[in-house]
Amino acid sequence: MMIRVNGLNALNFVSQPMFHGKAEEKNVEKLPEETNLNGVEALASYNFSVINKPAKFDDIEPLEVLYNPGEEIDGERIYNSEGKLHAIVKDNGKTKNVFTPFDGSEELIERVDVVDKKSGQVVMSQENEIDDDKYGDYISVTKYSDGKIVQDSTYNNGTLESVSVTKRGKDSKEYYLDKNFADNKYYISMYDDKSGFNAELGPEQQLYHYSEYKNIGTREIEKEINLYGGSVISVEKNEKLVVPNYLGREKLKNPELLPAPKFEPEMDYKGHKGEAVYYSNGAIEKNVINNGEIVAFFDIDGNLERLKHGNREISLNPNGSQDIVEDLGDGKQKTTSYFSSGRGMVEVCTNDAYTEIFFDEHARPTSYYEGSIDENGEEYNRLSMHFNDKGMLTYAYQY
Repeated sequence: MMIRVNGLNALNFVSQPMFHGKAEEKNVEKLPEETNLNGVEALASYNFSVINKPAKFDDIEPLEVLYNPGEEIDGERIYNSEGKLHAIVKDNGKTKNVFTPFDGSEELIERVDVVDKKSGQVVMSQENEIDDDKYGDYISVTKYSDGKIVQDSTYNNGTLESVSVTKRGKDSKEYYLDKNFADNKYYISMYDDKSGFNAELGPEQQLYHYSEYKNIGTREIEKEINLYGGSVISVEKNEKLVVPNYLGREKLKNPELLPAPKFEPEMDYKGHKGEAVYYSNGAIEKNVINNGEIVAFFDIDGNLERLKHGNREISLNPNGSQDIVEDLGDGKQKTTSYFSSGRGMVEVCTNDAYTEIFFDEHARPTSYYEGSIDENGEEYNRLSMHFNDKGMLTYAYQY
């Protein structure tokens, strides 16, 4: 039995530049002699990008907790084929709440998903953590749109800790707005391969720190401004010229780091003849095909969520991302992750070492990491490298 796969078969390396060498960095710092400009005026005055907020912080409402740990749940209790509680489902009309307990528990709820019954998509979720044997101290509530996170709220011991919102601006870029109630600060940020910024605001939403970066050809420009009481106290500009190079390519050519092809199902794993077992609600839970060559696992609605095939295990997540884990033998494991953004990563690890590579939506390597792990789980001999969209090494650090 074959499984058809489509997608990325190799990393997309850019053709080699003509020259190679080390990156040179030029630091320029200038401090205004006297200024009393505030906020955005100060940024414009010193040639900084004006912050174009896609939303006001005052418009952001925190997400309410979906479930208070410990309260009773009124819904259908669904058990797996081994008789363990798998989920509790509460019907809300157009949506339903799916409560997932911690493994083996009849009372402690680990996750709550609000599912749109028409589309089958998760529109909101809540995760409860157990820390130091304490249940429900830390809660995270997340809102989704088309599988992507648009808002997140966290609670600590019942107190609202932070609110985060993702907005898409007129330039199609994603902007992140965060309010941290613990330190009463606000943050606005945007970043991609070419540019980005981060702004920090105080309790009265008054700007006190701003930084930005731009990648222009072989130039990387960073700017930073610090303010006090709305007035500029320091401005710094760092400009780095990346000498065309092909350094670091030998690390990226490791065949084990090639992404596993993205999984696309070819057959009807639910309807195919096999040894099937079912949940207590009658939905298929698992189907063992070809004497165990393929084992397909399903959620309580019959959707494929995990697949074992030979030395591979594939997990399909509700937001469209997927993870492909392969056993390479000799205690070595490879994991390829495809994110909903189109980006991804590959990790190859053993008990005492790891190697990671991240790639963009065009399969171009963006960063590489490797390191060793001692018997206490501490990392050493670490190497970090970053590459631009031309495939040139822009940063390398051994520690």
